[in-house]
Amino acid sequence: MNTTSTFKQIKQAVGGFFTILILYLIPQIVYLTEKYYMYDFELDPYIATVCQIACSALYLLALYSSVRYVTVYNSTLRDEYHALKQRPNKLFEKLMFFLQDTTTQIGAVVFGALHFILPLHYLIMPIVDIVPGAAQNRNTQIIVLIVYLIVLYIISLTAQLTAMRHWQVTRREYAETKQNEKKRTEAKKQADEEGVRIALIYLFGSLALCNVLPILISIFPLFKELLLNPFTGFVIACVILVPIIYRPIRALIKRREFLKKLDTVCRRQGIALSDIDLPYRSIFSTTETESFTVTVGGKRYACKLIGALKRGSPMGIFQNGEGAIATHVRFARITLFSRVTQFEFGFQSENQKILIINPVPKKLYRAENGKSTELDNGDVVDGYKV
Repeated sequence: MNTTSTFKQIKQAVGGFFTILILYLIPQIVYLTEKYYMYDFELDPYIATVCQIACSALYLLALYSSVRYVTVYNSTLRDEYHALKQRPNKLFEKLMFFLQDTTTQIGAVVFGALHFILPLHYLIMPIVDIVPGAAQNRNTQIIVLIVYLIVLYIISLTAQLTAMRHWQVTRREYAETKQNEKKRTEAKKQADEEGVRIALIYLFGSLALCNVLPILISIFPLFKELLLNPFTGFVIACVILVPIIYRPIRALIKRREFLKKLDTVCRRQGIALSDIDLPYRSIFSTTETESFTVTVGGKRYACKLIGALKRGSPMGIFQNGEGAIATHVRFARITLFSRVTQFEFGFQSENQKILIINPVPKKLYRAENGKSTELDNGDVVDGYKV
């Protein structure tokens, strides 16, 4: 490695470290300011507990967002990843990619050491306040801190893994950016804007938690009673579970509607329709063979069913019977999680091969000459008519 690239790597590592530290400290500074100068939490222990738990959760989310943000835009680390002859596929291989990076691990050690060098009750104040007796007992504080740092490290690794997913999804765009000065400028501007946006979101989010939440609880006693009511927990659980259950149910309904229409059309037009193999399984996992055949005017068509469980997740149809679905989880325009799920839909047949996507996602792409273009009905990809 030459002197220029070494200097660039060190510069990025130092800049990334302070970026993470600043974004991570925003909720903590707000909490300390509110506790000592703005609001007396001792007036209402319940309000204090709610704010402590909320701010502690915000700390972890802020660390996740900041580590992911810094890793996504770490061009040195990203170049090393794309330069690998064999990219890591297994979880252990992906973790080793980051664990073997010296600058990343030095940053993690320094970050953890700061929690021991600085007064403990400042850096983990809400968590110390939650644990009974921790504020007065130094040994308890150290135990809490060690457990907390382990959780932080796991969260950091998770953020780095999701950043690696982002590298996979945007590898073509990144290659084009490196070759185009205008695109490099735009990418840098976009990275700076995202950093500012993350900082503002956690700043105002912390202020809202420490100010709006106590006011709501104080003004509306019913709000406090609702939070303590077990039924509220049941409602919150339902709110979380409904989106998880809704998607597969919606997909099954869409597939059932399609199968009914298919049967109706075939009967009406006198088209020979074979039995449909595992008509619903292909929503969740692809099969190795065709799903069914139809015969029209003496010509047989081999049809394969695949589906998009989540409508908002883009799907790609590529060469050699391979495809991928990209999933993004966002909060206030901040991408918290990205995942690319690869699948194989290829099958052998002497007949015309038809690929039927049901349910269909909002966006469907194919890779062509290193670029992604949208697919439409009737387009052909490597012998498969979509």
